Amino acid sequence: MKTNYACIIVLSVCFITSHVKAQPIENKSLDKQQFCSLGNLTLESGEKIYDCKIGYRTYGKLNATKSNIILFPTWFTGTSLTLEEMIPGKLIDTSAYYLILIDALGNGVSSSPSNSSKQPKLQFPKFSIRDMVESQYQMLTNNLKFSICMLSLAFPWVARNLFNGQ
Repeated sequence: MKTNYACIIVLSVCFITSHVKAQPIENKSLDKQQFCSLGNLTLESGEKIYDCKIGYRTYGKLNATKSNIILFPTWFTGTSLTLEEMIPGKLIDTSAYYLILIDALGNGVSSSPSNSSKQPKLQFPKFSIRDMVESQYQMLTNNLKFSICMLSLAFPWVARNLFNGQ
């Protein structure tokens, strides 16, 4: 049953991507790496990531109602720079949507064992997908002052339910 849901999701993504026309990237001045400081991020385990920073890149123009936001998270060890070559203007129409490519915890851009001065290497706490979602939520709501963005919660929720049987 879980496999059927996974197939449906993959087929849906393939269908959507095959019907999206390429658009030029707008606002090139906004496509550089940016960072958001979350302070000390408390993880699901109770441990903390000290001086937690989340990397991101933005494309397109935010509309007046802030209803055209698409959050596109990276995969583990993938970066927003890698996504930059595939997503803006190709998969997502950045003339209609405000796209945020967000670097995941642990990917070497956002807070990671490789770049943490207070918790380097093996001192860096273990984190979960829920912790990644929480960091994205905090970045969007507390730092960038956006309302709740359901899209940012959708994929991790689906993944958690598919693979944990919840």
